Amino acid sequence: MTEDNSDFMQQFDQVIMFEDDDVTAFLHTEVLEQMMISKSIVTAKDGACGIKILQERLKSNAKTKDLVLLDLNMPDMTGLEVLESLGGHKLWNKRFYIVVLTSSMNKKDLEKATKYKITGYLAKPLSHEKLNKALRRIKSMEEEKQEGAELSFFNLN
Repeated sequence: MTEDNSDFMQQFDQVIMFEDDDVTAFLHTEVLEQMMISKSIVTAKDGACGIKILQERLKSNAKTKDLVLLDLNMPDMTGLEVLESLGGHKLWNKRFYIVVLTSSMNKKDLEKATKYKITGYLAKPLSHEKLNKALRRIKSMEEEKQEGAELSFFNLN
């Protein structure tokens, strides 16, 4: 790790990673654990499982923040379909910072994803550098939000 990430330690209560590939999930979990940004990391291997996890988090009524890393290319239910299913819930974008983390660099996918008020868009694989940049952007977004501004979007590719 080349950058100091002490500002981001335990920034999130939980990281919920939508990732169907075991090797990619393992590598991304390693980065997340090394950066110590959350109390726990949960991996959903498909969209339906991930939605259940998010719904349970919403039911808890906790005032915590969670980071969601969403792959767009998953079997059974794509990341865009996950976003569509969450779009109607009024609290999801207050509790969750949703960052699309995908191998898809299709501009149409990016355009579709941004319609759902995602926080950001990153290309796989996740690295310390990419995560640090995303966390810095999220932190500045939080500060802007406290000042009454709307959340903005980042694309760090």
